[in-house]
Amino acid sequence: MPTGKQIPAAAIRRVWLDERLTTAQAAAEVGLTRANLWRRAMALDLPPRKNGRRFEIMDTERFTRMWNAGVHGPAMAEQFGVTYSAVRATARRLGLPPRPLGSRPKVTLYDFLQMELAERMGAAAAGARRQLREKQREAA
Repeated sequence: MPTGKQIPAAAIRRVWLDERLTTAQAAAEVGLTRANLWRRAMALDLPPRKNGRRFEIMDTERFTRMWNAGVHGPAMAEQFGVTYSAVRATARRLGLPPRPLGSRPKVTLYDFLQMELAERMGAAAAGARRQLREKQREAA
């Protein structure tokens, strides 16, 4: 009989298959070491995890907005948790226009995030104003 922490197989399966988590993060989430998580995943016949750093950017819509805004490539790589080569490969795969060698960023990552936040806040405010006007019309 194995001794140790009693962790449901569903929890092991959930963190093991979550590609957004590193193995260390997945193990910490269920309170295990990386090696122990690996042993339990193999015992459950789960597929092996990919090693190394992720090279695929999943949020292509946001990536495209950042690329078109002119955010610095290395800053984008850090934001998405990938290498700069992955940023360039993703831009090429998505058919985005190449950037000239030695070009300077048009906008910083911080400024881009601020612009996105301002747009979302503006949209939320417009929706709230619309709802308020509708309530005022109903009350009148």
